[in-house]
Amino acid sequence: MASSFRFTSSLGTLAGLLVGFGTSSSVLAQTGPIDLPSNIPEPSFPIPLDEPPSSQPLPEPEAPQEQEPPPRLPPPADLLPSPEGDLPDDVPDTIFVERFDIVGSTAFSEEELAEVVKDFTGRNLSFAELLQARSAITQLYVDNGYVTSGAFIPPQTLDGNVVMIEILEGTLEEINVEVEGRLRPRYVRRRLALAGKAPLNVNDLLEGLQLLQLNPLIDTISAELAAGVRPGTSILDVEVDQADTFNLNLLLNNGRSPSVGSFRRQVQATERNLTGLGDTIAVGYSNTDGSDTVDFNYTLPVNPRNGTVNFSIGTTESEVIEDPFDELNIESESRYYELTYRQPIFQTPAEEFALSLTASRRESRSEFLEDVIDDGP
Repeated sequence: MASSFRFTSSLGTLAGLLVGFGTSSSVLAQTGPIDLPSNIPEPSFPIPLDEPPSSQPLPEPEAPQEQEPPPRLPPPADLLPSPEGDLPDDVPDTIFVERFDIVGSTAFSEEELAEVVKDFTGRNLSFAELLQARSAITQLYVDNGYVTSGAFIPPQTLDGNVVMIEILEGTLEEINVEVEGRLRPRYVRRRLALAGKAPLNVNDLLEGLQLLQLNPLIDTISAELAAGVRPGTSILDVEVDQADTFNLNLLLNNGRSPSVGSFRRQVQATERNLTGLGDTIAVGYSNTDGSDTVDFNYTLPVNPRNGTVNFSIGTTESEVIEDPFDELNIESESRYYELTYRQPIFQTPAEEFALSLTASRRESRSEFLEDVIDDGP
């Protein structure tokens, strides 16, 4: 391609020269002879006006000079230093374990944990036996209800033939409560959080659910325990259907004293969840032919262990209507005030032990013969 390009350019130059000189000849013929100076220098190169282009082949283009190949990298074996000394031909299959250092346990004492792994101490152990020691501790937790807890062997450097085993105790990450009714979810959540304190024990959690099922505020309760986001954590999803909390009672009985009328009529209205906190209000009224009684009491839960504060007030007015004492116009009026704090100390679905402290005040006044004296002579 380079030779052809050069050949075409040479032809174009020759054609231009021929045309130029032809034109000059024409001009000279028309103007007549012109005297040229005698000192015109001879051309320093021949101009081949009448000769055809040379038939000699054009010179071949010079071949590019060979470049030296880039230097080659030495093999990796020459670049990476080899460790000094030779690696041991055999790695021991067992290690001698004098004792285990078990950390992270709050559910069991050091003595209880040492008893579990005592068969794995003071001798050589394979890797499989190390895992068996770890599994024995995990099984201790599972057998006692800590099903979300477990033991593992962390990366470590053996120091004095002591192997460390770490325990990850399960916890409740979150308690989700959905209530069908006016009962506030935190009423249920706080009681389940108490039953599900760390480390999480499913037996304690089940007992807490049973106590809530016995609560008169709750009709039905269901729960599901799922794995949490972080290792060792769980999420408890709870659904609660609130029971009917309003109650209206009508009572008729003959249990009163005949002096004020033995037949008693009584009505009592009770709301066990007045504000959604599980607080109870009760108002009652009863009467006989010779008495009238009004009672009011309010109970407020104060902690998730079912501790309560109760305030009560009542008043009664009566008169003797039984013969022959009715002629004496005996009348009485009484009033009482009570403030009680009650706290369960031990509580299971089958039994309960509680302490209570009550402060009360009672007032009464009686009159007789008042009308007789006022109407006397």
